[in-house]
Amino acid sequence: MKKIGLLCITALMGLSLVACGSDSSSSNSSSSSAISKAESRRQENDRLKSFAQSFGTKPVAEIQRMPSTYVTEQVGNKTIYGWHPEGLPELVRVDDPETNNTDVYVFDKNGQDNMLGQHLYTGRTIFQKQPKYVPMY
Repeated sequence: MKKIGLLCITALMGLSLVACGSDSSSSNSSSSSAISKAESRRQENDRLKSFAQSFGTKPVAEIQRMPSTYVTEQVGNKTIYGWHPEGLPELVRVDDPETNNTDVYVFDKNGQDNMLGQHLYTGRTIFQKQPKYVPMY
């Protein structure tokens, strides 16, 4: 009888370990789900910042030729451009010729000046594309 009792106890312990394992795997999947959501948000934010940098570093002449951008308004000397890349929020670029600075923001109708939300990029305004110099040999 003692052998049967040990087998029964071993069997019960094995079942309880399996049950514990399944509970921990479900908690692991929910925590990995939360981690993947956070990672996804981080990647989306990085993607948005890279688009903002790309928009901010384009020369003014090139932006004015892009069919997907538009001048939203002139405020004093500042020129404001809008661009809505596919799958991302609209970006707003503000060029200030007095300081030669370009700033890129996420569009937010409740933000500063009824359009400027989170600040994503700042840099020098590029008015003309720099020529590429090919070394002469």
